Amino acid sequence: MRDDDEPVPERFRPVLEQIAERIAAGDYDCLTRDFSPYADAPVHDLGVWARDYPATFVAFPPEAWQYAHVFHDRERGEWMIDIELWSVEEGRSDMMLETVIREHDGQVQVEIRDLRVP
Repeated sequence: MRDDDEPVPERFRPVLEQIAERIAAGDYDCLTRDFSPYADAPVHDLGVWARDYPATFVAFPPEAWQYAHVFHDRERGEWMIDIELWSVEEGRSDMMLETVIREHDGQVQVEIRDLRVP
């Protein structure tokens, strides 16, 4: 977390953990279907970089949240949350999960904007 970042709100953590678990399982088709705004694009593949990454992704450890980059755009009602994935071999990896989160009527809606090495 940078000095100007806000912490990841507790209410968003379960869905972000679920996404990390799906990445660890290699379930990119499901991630694309459930969380990508580009799911209908025939060439869109969230796993394109992750499959070639030279490490084995794992679920977020408790300390993962302290490294998240969080920006709350109050005007648009959006949270941009970028968080590094973790791997067996490296711990905190270079692979970044980039998300936009919105809340509507108490429901949390997550879009995966990208999954890449910045």
